Amino acid sequence: MTLLHISDTQSDTRKMHVSMKTNFKLRKSLNTKSGLATIYLFISGLNQRERINLNLHVDPSLWDQEKQMAVS
Repeated sequence: MTLLHISDTQSDTRKMHVSMKTNFKLRKSLNTKSGLATIYLFISGLNQRERINLNLHVDPSLWDQEKQMAVS
């Protein structure tokens, strides 16, 4: 067993900073039977975008898009 492998791994590791943006949005077109809208998390960075279903539902009338949260 040599320490060369551990040393090589440490020297090959690079730090990379990626600018990412996140948004919480409602998908009103996919309302449940009870009238609730699904909350999605949108993540974008490096010219890529992902949409993640959070499996959370909220009444669309309680959603504040500017604050990206439900208000009472």
